[in-house]
Amino acid sequence: MSYYKKVTLPNGERVRVFATYGLDPVPTQRRTFLLHSTSRNARGILPEGLLAHWELYKRIVDDQFGGNFSQDKLAVKRIRENPRIYQYCGVVVHRFGPVPVFLTPVEQEVEIDGETVMGRLVLYYQRERPDDFRHQDSPDNYPDNEAFLYTLRDSLPQCMQRYLEDVTGMMERIQRRGNIRKSFKWAKEVEDEVGASIQSKLKAVVPSNLTESKKSYWRVYLNNRLDQEVEEYNKKIDTQIIENEKKRISRDIQAKKITTNSREKAKLSQEIKQLEKEIRRLERRKHLLPEEERRCEVYEQHHAYAFATQYARNLILYFLNELYRQMGLAERSAEYYDRFETIKKAYNESLGFNAAQQAMDSLSDLKCLADIRELYEQGDYRDLYDLEASSIWVARLKAFAKFLILMKENQVPAEKGRIFISYRNGVRSSQILLEQIKNFYAEHYGEQLTTLAMTSTGYEDYTLTDSICKMIWQADRTFCIITKEREGHPNGSSDFGWILREADHTLGMSKPVMYLRENGFDKGGFERELASEGPGFFHRNEKKDAKRMEQLAKDYRDFKQLDFSVNPKAQNPYDWRHLAAEIQERLHLEAQKAIRQRHDRMVLGLLSQMSEKTVVMLKLMDMYRDTTSYYNKKEWVDRTYRQGMGDDFNKSGLRKVFENAWANVNERQLYLGGKRLTVIESEGKGRGKTYRYNLHGILRLLQPELEDERLVQWAGDILNRTLPDKYQRFFKTDVEKKS
Repeated sequence: MSYYKKVTLPNGERVRVFATYGLDPVPTQRRTFLLHSTSRNARGILPEGLLAHWELYKRIVDDQFGGNFSQDKLAVKRIRENPRIYQYCGVVVHRFGPVPVFLTPVEQEVEIDGETVMGRLVLYYQRERPDDFRHQDSPDNYPDNEAFLYTLRDSLPQCMQRYLEDVTGMMERIQRRGNIRKSFKWAKEVEDEVGASIQSKLKAVVPSNLTESKKSYWRVYLNNRLDQEVEEYNKKIDTQIIENEKKRISRDIQAKKITTNSREKAKLSQEIKQLEKEIRRLERRKHLLPEEERRCEVYEQHHAYAFATQYARNLILYFLNELYRQMGLAERSAEYYDRFETIKKAYNESLGFNAAQQAMDSLSDLKCLADIRELYEQGDYRDLYDLEASSIWVARLKAFAKFLILMKENQVPAEKGRIFISYRNGVRSSQILLEQIKNFYAEHYGEQLTTLAMTSTGYEDYTLTDSICKMIWQADRTFCIITKEREGHPNGSSDFGWILREADHTLGMSKPVMYLRENGFDKGGFERELASEGPGFFHRNEKKDAKRMEQLAKDYRDFKQLDFSVNPKAQNPYDWRHLAAEIQERLHLEAQKAIRQRHDRMVLGLLSQMSEKTVVMLKLMDMYRDTTSYYNKKEWVDRTYRQGMGDDFNKSGLRKVFENAWANVNERQLYLGGKRLTVIESEGKGRGKTYRYNLHGILRLLQPELEDERLVQWAGDILNRTLPDKYQRFFKTDVEKKS
């Protein structure tokens, strides 16, 4: 489910908006604010009478100190403190926290999470980056974090709810629409969104050194809050007096140490300990900086929700790494698994014994997350299915956990091609063709390819759809077997609904479908159902459903069909040799395409998880055409240097690009055939460390029979398809540049 929508402005222009939660003037319980960023004049969007208010709103933001981030947070503070003056200004949840917006009178119906709601258009003033201010969209880079914490004080739960819905919505997209390339790409986007939206806010509101007894600001804050004697003392004595007292005690300690003799040593040692204890007591009476004071206030107010969000963040990353395991990427599941206890321990130490359990008892979302994790680890699909989710984002995590459980039950090596066969269970001709195809592929492709089909009758209704969708997700393409026989179809009906839904789901993941039609099948009935079949496994909206069915019908008409017949009375009807020559030829072709496509998309997906500059660095290394030799950093910089590519890729900047590329590829390793593989490999340690370009080595492992020339072309093609557009011109040939 995407929260990006299209709406029509009063001037007839169609613009993209993002459905989000409102915070001011009144918090909204649903995503009814449609956020549109604009830097232009609002004429044509707003009535003439509101243009002056729009200019006032822009002036409020521009008058604040700092870069865009600081200006937003200070403007939010000003709007909240003066709601009557700024009646057309509001505050909504943005990716980087609460931001000021202009409230327009424009309202339109939109579909949010399967429900139609009336959304209100709000405008966010998007400014140019100031030339004299170093700007990055991160709260860590701004001097006024106190204002940022102020904006989160009353809005942290609403912000986190939006971010968790955003992230789990992206995970739902992986589950429902992801082929292997898209799944790699979208999983990295989930990681990035978790960092930008969730982790940055947790870092802002959770006090530093939370569990350290001596250095923790949180401990100081609690001492100042709970120790009444200290509170009174701080009201009467300022910091300078405390420092003077500490100096006096320190002088006494030094004097006693100097005059100590052996007979007085034990007595004076005890006095020194008492004096040192007094210094530590005075240390606890210090005042916190305003920023740390504000941070502790926010944490005190929302500590349980911060703990729940930390737990949810870790569960999301844990599940992503479990998915990576299925996709052939070296995962860090064990690391995230261990963090659950670390998170609970830190929370218990900061709030007291059993604080984590109390939070789970009081927050239904947190309790549900803990249950999901436990049931997933037990592989208990049935109880997980019956678990009642407490919110929409928790329901999505529950669905993802079920998806992973089913995946683990039928694991397939990541590099192995897969074909899903959609057939009519209980129909003799369909079952015979299914077995013939499975035997054909087992004979000819062995370890290179596997077939997937719902051959077991042990699946109950509650697992059937999920199991089919999981297999289609695993597969690289689908074969649909259409039979003439009607008996044995579920409920005794003659419709082709299941086959069409499975074909639709396959196409929705950008995977091809091939139709195998039995001679004499009800062509008219099938095409009527093709034209009238309703939503597939997952309803989106009426317009998208209709468009999807049109595409399904077009795909059926345009794709080459194959007709088949079987002889149930043959001596061995399941023998693949009964397949017609035309079908055997086509099965070979589809298998080769499935294997090549899987390997191609796997490597494309791997590269999509890397930064733009890393891909450019790999392209430069690929152009050098040396895939066997190891070179040190300086030698690689000399070999990959190309004039005119910008400051990042000159001689001084290229070394840093190479170092970052090495760190990037080292984090993203393929795990194939029991080996960990990186696009850049290293040898040696320290200053003697050398590196080798290894994309060709990965491709060679996937396609050992491929000729060297074709493998080189394949590597170059993969990098060209991954290369960011802004760098494409640097790698075009002279002929391409002229054209």
